[in-house]
Amino acid sequence: MKLRMKSALRRGTVAACGALLLTTVCTTSASAQPGLRYIRYGDRGAPVTCVQIAVNKYYGYKHLVALEVDVDGIFGDDTLRAVKDFQRSLGYDQDGVVGPLTGTELYADYLGQSDPFCWSVMPTSY
Repeated sequence: MKLRMKSALRRGTVAACGALLLTTVCTTSASAQPGLRYIRYGDRGAPVTCVQIAVNKYYGYKHLVALEVDVDGIFGDDTLRAVKDFQRSLGYDQDGVVGPLTGTELYADYLGQSDPFCWSVMPTSY
């Protein structure tokens, strides 16, 4: 009887710990809503590449080709400078972070419907 009780207690403890872990993970995941991602200094990958393409198009339209950034998927110093410059042009806080406001402007104005892949990885408020 004692053996069964100890085994049940162990299972209960494991289940409780698993439930606590699952609750914590689920709570964290639930708070991350689609469209509310952020792209910032030090990030790498496709979202950064999309930001770099968009800021280069922005510089192209402004005839500031000399300021274009390398499209390498690495959010480094040049990309940070370009994002801050873009934010300054819109009157936004120049934090260098591509969140829903900056992402929406970059996507809508410089990528648009021509790049559905970037739509899936850019933070926007749509």
